[in-house]
Amino acid sequence: MLQAGWIIRDLSDPDDRPALRDFYDRAQDYIILETGLAPSDKTIDELFQNAPPGGDPAECIRLGLFDEHGVIQGICEQSFGYPNPNSSYLGLLILSTDICGSGYGPILFEYMWVSYRLSTVVKQR
Repeated sequence: MLQAGWIIRDLSDPDDRPALRDFYDRAQDYIILETGLAPSDKTIDELFQNAPPGGDPAECIRLGLFDEHGVIQGICEQSFGYPNPNSSYLGLLILSTDICGSGYGPILFEYMWVSYRLSTVVKQR
């Protein structure tokens, strides 16, 4: 369960860029481990522009976990259509070090899963 005032919502470009930059700077240990480079504006570009081979970045779900002050404490991204057209996979889930171990990872994952299930129901109609 989310703390009072915390929300999970879609991330948008360009509105969430400043908050994402702050988050990536606070989670730079992960970014450096993954890419070998410090986070930059390119890191944010990749979040919004990347998709699996043959996929459409507009089809990806990108969510942010925001605390009561509007600070991003976690992000996740789900992509579709790879390795086959009916596939879906969690491409990214990062939490700030301040909340690691607090149970927010499973909460964010479950919210992502529900968002995916709702999107497939809508597409089937």
